[in-house]
Amino acid sequence: MGSGPATPQGSPRVVNVDQARTNLSRLMPLAPLLPQRIPGRLRSQGPLRNPGTLLEPMAAEELAIWSSDDAAPSTPQR
Repeated sequence: MGSGPATPQGSPRVVNVDQARTNLSRLMPLAPLLPQRIPGRLRSQGPLRNPGTLLEPMAAEELAIWSSDDAAPSTPQR
């Protein structure tokens, strides 16, 4: 496609507008799509054993864990 010099790995490649429009899918590697959510997928597992616990307030110890900086990852997950 390009006749220019090779670029070091990780550096952006410079192309003109016509090259970019013609070869867009090759110039922009896209991440694979995440699987779609399928409603009802977990119905085969049966009903929740104790659904009332979902609405109860958390214990102070558990709330402290979720509120601490250690509970959240330092970099966003993709």
